[in-house]
Amino acid sequence: MMHRLTAHQLAIEICRKEKLEYFSVLMLAKMLLERYCYAYGQPSDMSPEEIKKNKQEIRRKYINIITKKGRFKNADYGVFIWEVVKAPWFREKSEMILDEIEKLLDGAISEGDYDYEKDKDHEGKRLRIILKERFLRGKNNIKSEEKIGTMIGVCRATVFRKEPDAIVLFGALMWSYAMRRELEDIDAGVISSEVEGDELADTCISAMEPVTE
Repeated sequence: MMHRLTAHQLAIEICRKEKLEYFSVLMLAKMLLERYCYAYGQPSDMSPEEIKKNKQEIRRKYINIITKKGRFKNADYGVFIWEVVKAPWFREKSEMILDEIEKLLDGAISEGDYDYEKDKDHEGKRLRIILKERFLRGKNNIKSEEKIGTMIGVCRATVFRKEPDAIVLFGALMWSYAMRRELEDIDAGVISSEVEGDELADTCISAMEPVTE
């Protein structure tokens, strides 16, 4: 039987591969998820063409923020996050990332509610539920760690312990997807390259230490 990585091992491995720093991803992705929770149900109204352009603009802005070698102000990222979470396509992309977490950890995307027996070894499904119930259903539907633990058959402390890895996986996979789509669009001539390929390859999110000045 093939041994699968744990959620923590996978989060560390993806961060290593993408040259990201675990705790910086945790900080930034948690900020995004928390603000999405409060902006839930308030997406901007856009036409299909506007959505396509908005995706490209936000993706490029995200990459420019991440690849900036110097420091940035909290307000810069804060404004950017509101643009992201109110985008009409963010919910769809969130589901795509949750699917990817399940596939990487469990080998497939599950169906139906959590089953204590059938899903006891499905860590990806547990992380999906944690992210959905803590952040992705809106502020009026947030569940406590205790309630989520009851849903997936674990104690509150286990939910609390697993949440950081779930958040880091969400953030790191979102970054990986953004980079892949950016490079695909550059190669296809859809957008111009404003950041040299070598700079993109050398990106390290640990450079993004917030300042309050």
